[in-house]
Amino acid sequence: MAKTKGNFEQVYTNAETKKKQLEEKYKGKIKVAIFKASANDEPCVVYFRSANTFTKMQCMDMTYQSPMKASRTLFDATVIKEESDPRVFMQDNDDDFYYLGAVKFCGEMVTYAKDTLKKK
Repeated sequence: MAKTKGNFEQVYTNAETKKKQLEEKYKGKIKVAIFKASANDEPCVVYFRSANTFTKMQCMDMTYQSPMKASRTLFDATVIKEESDPRVFMQDNDDDFYYLGAVKFCGEMVTYAKDTLKKK
């Protein structure tokens, strides 16, 4: 267990370092998500750039009719394909855990944006 925890901490440290590099490269905020299917699997690191205002508005509107479509739209618009773990793009029945997790992560970003807008 200690080895797994240490490994995950190293993955997190590496992901944070790369996130800072990507923020300089893309000149904006980058979000990072780390997924694990099970204790024995290697973590899957996925990087997202900030969505533009139009995409955010489009996704917030979509949530009323199809929250998953809104999540998928944000995923497609923000994921940094060349920097993210390729497993996140697998949509095979046995390997879709990371993809679905990343889409759900995007859905939570849309919900957060919507809730933040309501509070203002």
